[in-house]
Amino acid sequence: MHAMTLSILIPTHNYTCYRLILELQHQAERLGIDYEIILAEDGSRSQVSIIANHKVVELPHCRHLIRRDNVGRAEIRNILARESQGEWLLYIDSDADAAANANFLAQYMEATSVAPVVCGGYTAPEHCPSPDHRLRYSYELYSVEKNRLERRMAHPYAHFSTFSFIIRRDVFLSVGFDASMCEYGHEDTIFGLTLKERGIAIHHIDNPLIHQGIDTNREFVEKTEMAVANVRRHAHKMGDTSQLLQTMKRIERLHLMWALRIAARLLRTPIRRRLVERGDSLRLLGIYKVLWMAGTGKANSKK
Repeated sequence: MHAMTLSILIPTHNYTCYRLILELQHQAERLGIDYEIILAEDGSRSQVSIIANHKVVELPHCRHLIRRDNVGRAEIRNILARESQGEWLLYIDSDADAAANANFLAQYMEATSVAPVVCGGYTAPEHCPSPDHRLRYSYELYSVEKNRLERRMAHPYAHFSTFSFIIRRDVFLSVGFDASMCEYGHEDTIFGLTLKERGIAIHHIDNPLIHQGIDTNREFVEKTEMAVANVRRHAHKMGDTSQLLQTMKRIERLHLMWALRIAARLLRTPIRRRLVERGDSLRLLGIYKVLWMAGTGKANSKK
């Protein structure tokens, strides 16, 4: 294993992630590597989580940045990169659980010899937290299946994910996340496309963390609405990567947008209510995305 310096970078917003950092710190110490861990609060308002997270400063090589302004999922990662000192940057979402993967850091370090960007994947918890979390939990199970290693390897740029990835620092600083993407959703899509355009290789490995941040049905519907709005706002940057945009364009070519907008006015509210109350259908969620897009403007409109 070659010598390297590693910066572990964790953005968070109103989420307690001390256990995650403690596990990562233990793994780094066992490996005997030159490392740092930086946790950045992106405008967190929960004093409970901020206070709990601040215990990380008692751990060796750990820092806690408390930023009062919420700059969004893209820009906070740019800020963390500028704060870092390592040759390699390992980004991890704060709602990850590393306890079940004792070789997590070691596998990433070994993979750095293959490509300048490596994605490890993710998996879902064994059980749904409650019926009120059913929609997001079902979506996570679907996403895990959709993003199996062989599929990620076949289409490496389309399956780039910010949940957990390692990247050479000089490469990240030359690319960076699109800071104009302030709202939730698809900053990883644009980043993956930029890497592809610049010919920067992405390698995928089977090195998952458990995604513990399972939103309630209402929270997930709200995030879905923000993500759809972001697709529309940044459609001109997304090429052919969005199935939602492709669906909208097909409807436009058939001259059926008028019918879709009528359907949106009639159906969006009752479908939203069912998704929030029951959370029982990913197919209905897909229909809701199309109806939400129809109610926010044309698929090819630009910011």
